[in-house]
Amino acid sequence: NNLVGFGLRIPSLLDEVRTAAYGTAHLHAVVTPSTAVRTVHPLVHFRDLDEQIVAQLEQHLAQDEQDGVRLYVIDLSYLDQMGHTFGSDSRQYVDAWNRADGNIRRIIDLFAAQRLLEGTAVIIIADHGQSGMDHGFALFASERIVPLLLWGAGLVAEQRHERPSLLDLNPTISYLLGVPYVQGTRGSVLPPVIQDTPTPAAA
Repeated sequence: NNLVGFGLRIPSLLDEVRTAAYGTAHLHAVVTPSTAVRTVHPLVHFRDLDEQIVAQLEQHLAQDEQDGVRLYVIDLSYLDQMGHTFGSDSRQYVDAWNRADGNIRRIIDLFAAQRLLEGTAVIIIADHGQSGMDHGFALFASERIVPLLLWGAGLVAEQRHERPSLLDLNPTISYLLGVPYVQGTRGSVLPPVIQDTPTPAAA
């Protein structure tokens, strides 16, 4: 809901919470000017793109540069690139899934090493699925189904929600961080997070 790079400016959750984002240059088009963005060039680091993104996160965590950050956005892009390049049925795409799993594990380990996991909620999500080589603006049903995993502080364990939506992320993250819902927010707080627990320090 925030395409700053295209001249569209509407209220955003990122206006309410100090945020650090890691990924490729397209992040600059969707974050607010106050967001600390660290990017990796996908052509320079094509084969180890996600590993370089995680390395940037590791560097800044090790330098104790959290500086009040409460929301971390880490965009792993290698899986998407392999899907568009080789197709969703390719060996390269399956291998990229395994690498993504490993890098998610690395990210969680980094936060644990800095003692940042306590009081933190982790959300794993994809922006779209993959069917064949590409996707268009009129996504097929299989491309609209993505994983959504929530784990950590403020979350009820072993809960399943049958019909979540990407629109639910904004109010759910706002609820977890204890900040007001931005104007025009759509979606609902996902049931697994509605409980009486202390507000987590980060997400």
